[in-house]
Amino acid sequence: MAKIPIRDLSKTSVIPRLPDWRDSARNGEAIPRDIIGATIIRLGAAPTECDIEGGGLVIDYVPKDANDTKRLVLAFNELGMWIES
Repeated sequence: MAKIPIRDLSKTSVIPRLPDWRDSARNGEAIPRDIIGATIIRLGAAPTECDIEGGGLVIDYVPKDANDTKRLVLAFNELGMWIES
């Protein structure tokens, strides 16, 4: 069986937009600005009873120079990713 090569993505640039397969030139909506430089508190999936497409990606974070925790919930499928909450 052939070995699948592992790509080194450590130097890949980061576009501050969510992916959108239908419009790759524009990409999706912009990510919340306050997540840049924030402290990530928790990262994971949403419980199944939430019924978020793609299982959801939940990111709890504290924006830079702030004290309150915020939550970003992303839904996704093969066409793209969008902000659910």
